[in-house]
Amino acid sequence: MSTNVDWRIYEHPVLDFDRGEELTIYLDGKPMKAFEKETVAAALYANGLREFSKSIKYRRPRGFFCAIGRCSACMMEVDGIPNVRTCVAMCKEGMEIKRQKYPADLLNPILNLMKLPPATYMRLMTQPSIIYKPAMLIMRQLTGLGAFKKSLPKPAPKTMGSEGTVEADFLIVGGGPAGMQAAIEAGQRGAKILIIDDKDRLGGQLVKQTHTFFSDVKYAAGKRGFNLGAEMIAELSQLPNVQVMTETSAVGYYPDENVMLMKRPGNATVRVKAKKYLVATGAYEKTVMFGNNDLPGVYGAGGVQTLLNVFGVKPGNRGVLIGTGNVALMVAYHLIQAGIEVAGVYAPSFRRVRGYHVHAAKIQRHGVPIVTRHTIVKALGRNKVNGVIMTKLNTDYSPVKGSEFKVDCDFVCIGVGLNPAYDLVQLFNPKMVNNRTLGGVVPIRDKTFRFTKNAYIAGDCGSIEEATTAMLEGGLAGLYVADALGLGKEGLSAKIEEYTDALEEDRGSPFSVRLKAAIEDITVENIEEVLN
Repeated sequence: MSTNVDWRIYEHPVLDFDRGEELTIYLDGKPMKAFEKETVAAALYANGLREFSKSIKYRRPRGFFCAIGRCSACMMEVDGIPNVRTCVAMCKEGMEIKRQKYPADLLNPILNLMKLPPATYMRLMTQPSIIYKPAMLIMRQLTGLGAFKKSLPKPAPKTMGSEGTVEADFLIVGGGPAGMQAAIEAGQRGAKILIIDDKDRLGGQLVKQTHTFFSDVKYAAGKRGFNLGAEMIAELSQLPNVQVMTETSAVGYYPDENVMLMKRPGNATVRVKAKKYLVATGAYEKTVMFGNNDLPGVYGAGGVQTLLNVFGVKPGNRGVLIGTGNVALMVAYHLIQAGIEVAGVYAPSFRRVRGYHVHAAKIQRHGVPIVTRHTIVKALGRNKVNGVIMTKLNTDYSPVKGSEFKVDCDFVCIGVGLNPAYDLVQLFNPKMVNNRTLGGVVPIRDKTFRFTKNAYIAGDCGSIEEATTAMLEGGLAGLYVADALGLGKEGLSAKIEEYTDALEEDRGSPFSVRLKAAIEDITVENIEEVLN
């Protein structure tokens, strides 16, 4: 890694990157250029760092993957605090970052040459029994991730304090399109609202979208995603009864109707007592199994979008996309917009491209091949990706013998779909079902989006769909909450009908037939009867 390189994008055909004030941060004592509106991971990546950590057991190199704080690949020591997810930690002047090293790292070259099978050390250290306890004490020093310091870093950060209790009519967890639209509709009817998001800004997926929405729905048609997000944020800022908390996570729900929040930096806690709750936490990315799929340079599609369109940092010079759904196709186009070469878009599907034709056509016009009946076998490279091995598939999805070929690239982008983020949902003790058509594990809900007596759901955490669908569901949920709170009754029924018609129109495509049937399967008349 060189401190003279800069992977930032300074000219983009669509985006202007507001990075804020320039800062200096330190990686293992070396100064690096950063900006106040960058995450630590984005700044380090812009300076050429690709290996952020090592795996716990085999000390394999790890780069970041998701860029939304869902995985642990980017965890480093920041200002003396171990295991900080650098993809969501914001840069500050003079910040000191260290890669977490252990005595076991010194043994890696020897252990690699020995090629011991998994768990060899466990078998060797259990016999004779007399050596078991001392051996385990030694092994404890060679394992784990991160280490606590004997003293706090100076100046010691403000941590683990309580900021008391906040009362609200309506707590919204998730500041993406669903959460923001719910806040707008309920807020305009006078509800006292707290909306939180674990990122440094509201917007969710919208802040990553540079393409123009082509939906007929009036709320989004003809607008680029990031512009739409900015409009919604501006609209929320005009509502004095709506409080926004960013860099804040909901970490617990308790039966006496309290949600516990944790705020970064410092992890101060806030207890929220609300009358109604909306979970709009979105989704996280699926991955696929292949050789070396943990190498730095293998990223989730959303991680690449975040790096590219939020922070203006190039993920590499030449990429391979895995998947032919809308996400993979859109990310391919975003890469092309930024002047990055796309070697190809590959998917194991035997049918036509699964995404919208308009997205596929855009990248094909730029000469990017879209190849079905192919999958990735292995990522090449020792400490980072320098190519991939692809293979053709038989009709039973087995590899065609002799069909393997190499594609040169320096990053791989996985865009094979999303899983609903149901972590918080399940704490409310709803009835959960696994529905593949909707993306995975989701709660049973009623026609007003309630999945428990006082909790509602909207957006991708309830069913994987489009951003416009999430907005419509969020708007409806906000209206139903306002109705339940007895607020803004005038014109409420007409507005609910307007949203319902728009949602039906949005799902009017022949491609949505299975989706609509799946939603009907998990929708009941009265959620309380189901739970009882």
